[in-house]
Amino acid sequence: MLSTMSERSELHQDSIALSYSEARLVRHYIQHLGRWLDYTDVARQFTLEVPKRLLQCPILHYAVQSFAAHHRKDKETAEAAHGSCVSLLVEHIDDESAH
Repeated sequence: MLSTMSERSELHQDSIALSYSEARLVRHYIQHLGRWLDYTDVARQFTLEVPKRLLQCPILHYAVQSFAAHHRKDKETAEAAHGSCVSLLVEHIDDESAH
């Protein structure tokens, strides 16, 4: 299950430790979803860069978790990650460093 939002309230962190289920969703994202998103990108940024950056950015972490869980038809995890992502976005909407 996803970590609580209070554990990841900062916009950027040194490194986010992934649980086994989170790592499985990131792997699913890399193997399936990132490839689709990179269809026209020869640099393969969605497959190569996003997985690195989600380890430092909780918003991106939750977005990828939600996307992958939704694709795997895990509605509960997808909705929880989506809620955490939106909450963090709202929390940082006026943060200049987020721009």
